[in-house]
This record gives sequence, structure tokens and C-alpha cells, in this order.
Amino acid sequence: ASGMTLAGFSRGTSLNIYAGQGRITLPAAQAAELPG
Repeated sequence: ASGMTLAGFSRGTSLNIYAGQGRITLPAAQAAELPG
């Protein structure tokens, strides 16, 4: 559970930072990158 939580937190943080940068620089590209 600990490892899974750390992995999920790490991934969530990375995606959050990436998404934030994408919205600031290229909103359209960022939206296209996200699945679904």
C-alpha cells in the first residue's frame, strides 16, 4: 500500500506539474496529450 501510494502520489504530482505548464504554454497541446 505504501509503495502504491508513493507511486500514485509521484505520478499525480508529475501530471499536475506537466498539466500546469501545458495550460500556460500550449493549452491545446496539453488537452490533446491527456487521454480521454
